[in-house]
Amino acid sequence: MISVQSHLQRLSGSRAIAHLLILLVIVLVSCSPKVRDGKKQTILEPNKPQILKESESSDIDRVPADDIPRKNPKVEPFTISLLFALHLDSVSADEMYDLKRSRETNISLDFYQGLLFAFDSLAKDELRLNLTVFDTKNDSNEVKKILVKSEVLNSDLIIGPIFNDELLPAIQFAKSKQKFVLSPLAPSTSSAYNNPYFISANAPIELHGKKQAEYILNTFDTKKVIVITGKSIAEQRYISAFESMLKNSTKKIGVIKVGSANGDLQTIDLQLKKDAKNIIFIASSSPSTLTRVFQKLKYLTNKYEIVVFAHPLVPKMESLNFELLLPLNVHTTSADYIEDDKLIESLFYSEYRKKYKTEPSEFAVNGFDLGMLIGKSISKNEKDISKIINSNPFNGLRGIIDFQQVDGWGVQNAWLQIVKFRNYKFEAE
Repeated sequence: MISVQSHLQRLSGSRAIAHLLILLVIVLVSCSPKVRDGKKQTILEPNKPQILKESESSDIDRVPADDIPRKNPKVEPFTISLLFALHLDSVSADEMYDLKRSRETNISLDFYQGLLFAFDSLAKDELRLNLTVFDTKNDSNEVKKILVKSEVLNSDLIIGPIFNDELLPAIQFAKSKQKFVLSPLAPSTSSAYNNPYFISANAPIELHGKKQAEYILNTFDTKKVIVITGKSIAEQRYISAFESMLKNSTKKIGVIKVGSANGDLQTIDLQLKKDAKNIIFIASSSPSTLTRVFQKLKYLTNKYEIVVFAHPLVPKMESLNFELLLPLNVHTTSADYIEDDKLIESLFYSEYRKKYKTEPSEFAVNGFDLGMLIGKSISKNEKDISKIINSNPFNGLRGIIDFQQVDGWGVQNAWLQIVKFRNYKFEAE
């Protein structure tokens, strides 16, 4: 199930500062007793938060715990650089901690905790890692500065950045340096085209369009699909991939385009049939536009049977009135569908709650799955990233991780799940 409302905790002011500092200390101490900041080694103790000054390096190295027995100490540790938007420069009692940065910090920390939780759980399997954390501040200029550091240049793998706005320098770095960069949450953009060293754990919008078209072709006996167009470049790419899949099929399915403006929607009923399922593809990712479209379509369900295929961001739109979706048979695609029962029954769920006194968010689950995939390969002394990403699909808590070279776009997790809205939640079809 994909929850309709996000339970991501938003923090502000001094409460956010306390939460961030304590959480960082708990995470770091639980993973390793040693932390390096620049030239000086510091021992971090629980409940004694330490802030790195701006004059010092904000790099944080995790080294293997000395008391873990090693069967083969000669094996060089696998080195990973983590580029996360932690906003450590905002951790100041004199500075207001805004909601945007708070959200970015929470997402980064949740993913980080899940990743380290996986690595720690594999310690008994002779997993040897050196991790270095860099604070990108969700700033592409900061990412550029980080990418020239020796620690990054000598890494076996770079994980991050987290967000779209900071991706471009990392994409360019991956290709020019021929070094693998794994984007854990942000899907690829057109700038990643033909880049075999850029790995995206989330599918690009084009794959969502193709998957939805493929599902329509395999599931419905229809002669046409109504496409309610979007305005952004990404929405146009989404439509193009969807249309291309339909046109290249052996079925003769026509595509009728309708604008999303009020005037255009007034005539959409002229394209509907009373004796058939009317398939409508909505490209928009704007909550306000979707609200207007859903309101119109809900009214039309009094006369017509409607099946909607919507943008993959719809399940995560907190401002959307999901009452509107109930009669519309709304489908979409998900790259991170998490089945509640499977998650709750997992050992990860219970151990995570025990350790952090909270339920794991979807970002923590994503981090855990990627950590298990990478960690299990490394524990077998596999350091060739190309072999790791070309291994058999990994069945994780969030679904399947199936890295593939996709149509010149670089390496993508090609797995997507069709989900449908029923009883106020999205469930797998």
